[in-house]
Amino acid sequence: MARTKGSYMKNTDTFYSYLAGFFDGEGSIHIRIATKKNKKGSHSNHIRMSISNNNRKVLKFLISGIGFGHITERRRKHKKRSGEKFKINPCSLIITGSKAKDLLKKILPFLIIKKEQARLCLKYPILKQGCKPSEKIKTRRLELRRKVHILNMRDNERKSSFKEI
Repeated sequence: MARTKGSYMKNTDTFYSYLAGFFDGEGSIHIRIATKKNKKGSHSNHIRMSISNNNRKVLKFLISGIGFGHITERRRKHKKRSGEKFKINPCSLIITGSKAKDLLKKILPFLIIKKEQARLCLKYPILKQGCKPSEKIKTRRLELRRKVHILNMRDNERKSSFKEI
């Protein structure tokens, strides 16, 4: 059976350990709670994972292994300190909602740096579209968001220790 480039890593522990390492180094995770209502009149609340890199091929490889996600490109408004323009705009692989939760379950055993954020995001209650969350769920979501936010702060910015979380 002929293998395609990179197929030896697809849907295996090897791929997910590679992805976890990449995510630990180049990724971010947070719980997004929109301040404005969407067209349907509700707030958009979800888990959002992103992995940033200047090499679009690497991000496409990750999508081929995961099976979902999309790539966004950030346009730089500023120039380098030298006054030159940047040659490459950074790209990000974005995964949201229940798909992000599914992926976190697969890479959790391999995570080191972002393991605690991933555990908290796995506790985040996701409702079916159109369902209104109860006050208990809203409170739980806000508490999880606060904890993930504290963990995402740089050590010198963090006002509380891990023990308080």
